[in-house]
Amino acid sequence: MSIEVFENRRLYHRKLLEIGLIVSLALHIAVLQTLKQIQTHTLAIPLLGEGIIIEDVPIVKIERKIIPPKPPTIPIASEDPLLPDDITIDPTVYDVTESLPLPDWNESHGTERWQLPFVPHEVDPSPVGGFGAITKLLTYPELARLAGIEGRVLIAAEIDEASQILQTRIVKSMNFGGMDEAAEKAIRTVKWTPAYQRDQPVKVWIAIPVDFKLDG
Repeated sequence: MSIEVFENRRLYHRKLLEIGLIVSLALHIAVLQTLKQIQTHTLAIPLLGEGIIIEDVPIVKIERKIIPPKPPTIPIASEDPLLPDDITIDPTVYDVTESLPLPDWNESHGTERWQLPFVPHEVDPSPVGGFGAITKLLTYPELARLAGIEGRVLIAAEIDEASQILQTRIVKSMNFGGMDEAAEKAIRTVKWTPAYQRDQPVKVWIAIPVDFKLDG
C-alpha cells in the first residue's frame, strides 16, 4: 500500500470522527435546551385531600347463624309380619386341634407371607454337634448387646441331600442391630446331616430357632 493512499484513508477517518463529534454535541445541546424549557413551566397540582368530604359510614354487623347438627337417627324395629321374632344364631365352634401351617413369613419383615414347603421324610436334618453348635458359632451383635436386646430369630433353611444349605429365609425377625444376619451366618457355618426318607437322603426345608440371650 502506497503512502499516499494511507494518508488519504487516515484523513477520511479523521473527518468522519469530527463529523460524529459535532453531531453528538449538537444533540446534547438540544436535549439540554428542551429540559430547561420544561422546568420553566409550573404545574398546578392540587394538594391531596382538598375538596374531599369524609362522612361517617354506619357499621353493619353481620350475624352468623349457627346451624345445629342433625340428631342421630334411631333404628326402629320393622313391623313387617314376614320377619320372625324368634331368630337364633347357632354358636360357632372352632377346632383348636386342627394343625396350622407353620411358619408364616413375618408380616413385620416387610415381605409377602410365605409357607414352609413340606416334603415327606422320616428323619429331620440336624446340625453336627446338636443345636448347641449353632449357639457356639453365634456372634452377638455389639449394638444389640449394648442395648440389652434379647429374643429369638426363626430361620427357614433348605438343606439338600449333600447336607448343603441352598437358601435361607427369615421367618421371624428381630429387626434390630444385625441379629437376623448373625443368626443366618451361624446356621450356614455349622455342618449339617441331611433328612432321610426310607434310608435315602432327601432335600427338605426346616425351621431353625436361634436364641439371643445375654449372659447373667
